[in-house]
Amino acid sequence: MTFEEMMNAFLDHLRSLRRVKATLANYSIVSRDFSRHCREAHGCAGPHDVRELYLGAYVRELEKRKFSRLTIYSRHRAVRTWFAWAHLRGHLLTDPLKNLHFPHPPLLPRGAPTEDQVALFLAAPGPYLWGRRDRCLMEFLYCTGLRVGECVALDLADVDLEQCLLRVYNGKTKKERMVPFGERVRQVLTEYIRDIRPDFIIKAGNEAALWLGKRGQRCNTLGVQFAMRTYSKELGFSITPHTLRHAYATHLMLRGASVVAVQALLGHERLGTTQRYTHLIPTDLKKELLATHPRGIRKRPRKKPS
Repeated sequence: MTFEEMMNAFLDHLRSLRRVKATLANYSIVSRDFSRHCREAHGCAGPHDVRELYLGAYVRELEKRKFSRLTIYSRHRAVRTWFAWAHLRGHLLTDPLKNLHFPHPPLLPRGAPTEDQVALFLAAPGPYLWGRRDRCLMEFLYCTGLRVGECVALDLADVDLEQCLLRVYNGKTKKERMVPFGERVRQVLTEYIRDIRPDFIIKAGNEAALWLGKRGQRCNTLGVQFAMRTYSKELGFSITPHTLRHAYATHLMLRGASVVAVQALLGHERLGTTQRYTHLIPTDLKKELLATHPRGIRKRPRKKPS
């Protein structure tokens, strides 16, 4: 079996599990890149020639190519998953990579932008049509905490302006959730739907889309990321769509929201995913204990009679 045949069989397996297109694309890119490395650097004719040391050499190549630690970890894990599946299905007699481990890098090392930075960023777009659309879109992302993919997938029918609710479909978990929003978002959406969106030339088949691009098509994630990258260069600091999601979660917690509430708003399956944000919040644990535990509150010492 060649690298290409094993890759195609693995992608068919992922499709049978109904994995999203982004997952399929990621595994395709990683498997092709690792196959190229094995052929060029080690002369492998197929996956049966791969040895344990080759994955370590691939990681060192990624480091020379200036990939981030998190990207290297993701690619390392994807290659190991691919070969473990091939061994489980009988395509390989042994799994040459089963004993390799790569430590998970720390998450959110730089923290989240401050409220002042976010306010400055949201004020960056100009008064022209596209700038007004970008301002509404970026404020919507910050005030709802949606993933950029969830945001651009919204239809007009998914927005309930009276109840201040969004029906959001999560492409990862294949589940829907209801996300509440505040009065500010209702004002932004009302302005966008009434005064901005009608000025776009809507292409056939995109009439239901909430957020439209320059050519009248549904907005895509790359377009949103490019626009935000442009404003970031103008301001001198970087804010991405996912950075706004981090800011949404962090600012909620700084103002007293519970981890469980933020978990529901973000649509996280596991509480541990949401708890990544807690290290960004300065907490006096002793003060919290004395203020909240029923037997942790200290009584003031009685004054001795004079």
